[in-house]
Amino acid sequence: MKDKPAGSGVLEGTDPESTEVLGETVSTLEATTDMASRQGFGQQRNQGGRLAALPMAWYPLGPITQPARRRDLEFFGITRTQAVPPIQSGDELTLDCGATIAVRNGLYWACLQDYVDISIAPHNLEELEAAQMVAANEVEVRADFDQVVLGLVDPAHVPMVHTSWWWRKKHRTKKVRHYEPSDLGFTVRQQGRAYRSIYSMVGAGSELSIQFALPGLRIERIGPPGRRITNLTFVTPLRPGVQRLHNVIYSSIRGLGVLRPLLQMLGHRFLAQDAAVLNRIGSNSVHAAPMLFVGDPDQPSLWYFKLKRELYASRVERRAFDNPVRAATLQWQT
Repeated sequence: MKDKPAGSGVLEGTDPESTEVLGETVSTLEATTDMASRQGFGQQRNQGGRLAALPMAWYPLGPITQPARRRDLEFFGITRTQAVPPIQSGDELTLDCGATIAVRNGLYWACLQDYVDISIAPHNLEELEAAQMVAANEVEVRADFDQVVLGLVDPAHVPMVHTSWWWRKKHRTKKVRHYEPSDLGFTVRQQGRAYRSIYSMVGAGSELSIQFALPGLRIERIGPPGRRITNLTFVTPLRPGVQRLHNVIYSSIRGLGVLRPLLQMLGHRFLAQDAAVLNRIGSNSVHAAPMLFVGDPDQPSLWYFKLKRELYASRVERRAFDNPVRAATLQWQT
């Protein structure tokens, strides 16, 4: 969440139509409001002028095994209460409601029909084909799209929101992490002892990587291939000011399916913690003001907005996406 970024301060006296970030100024009008007006998407802006979600992208809706995904469709202001027709993996189907759906790697994806030709393809999650889904949860939150996605990349999110004893230690620690650009986003890797006790309990290895990819997808991989837990968190835009936050856990560790009730309960609790904070932020107009980013802890959040701006520009200009993220080592205390 961005109201109290870890290790960061708030800049005073800034232009209300710009945000000073690490010595540079990024116009919120250039990056968001102008995009909305040129695309006829002004109804998707919140009071702060930030665009709720870019229309030129495929968004995951959830696992195809979830009954709710087969029963109806809610996406970008579109509501379709008829059953979603079955389609094969790799196929696409245009519905009469203005959305096109597809199945990739066991997930339903959707894109606005008018933007399919210029949209980026659904993110490749081929590794999930051979993994078992062991938990799936979702929650509806009343907050703008950007605010929900920032919870996926902000280092302050876990220590501020997820404080359960079985998830993290209480004492403050210094974190040093190396980030690298990756497909439509960035990746941070860590080697050594499993950093969360719950992963150690289920026998996951010590290798860890966390990948973020546009439009709003966080992929946490714990352990090597063949003995891996994949923790997938993503955001689906429903209607202006309302998003659906998903958490789906996959595993290639044999026998982990017996822990499904426990993992389901823990995932539900996680999303409930997220929803409580996001709903509080979304209901407070103060948080619609331009955001401020300072120092290493806020660098991933800044990258998110730069990635989003580049995605828009590359789609409109019909050119290849040029990832603005550069490799960097960041540090902070939580």
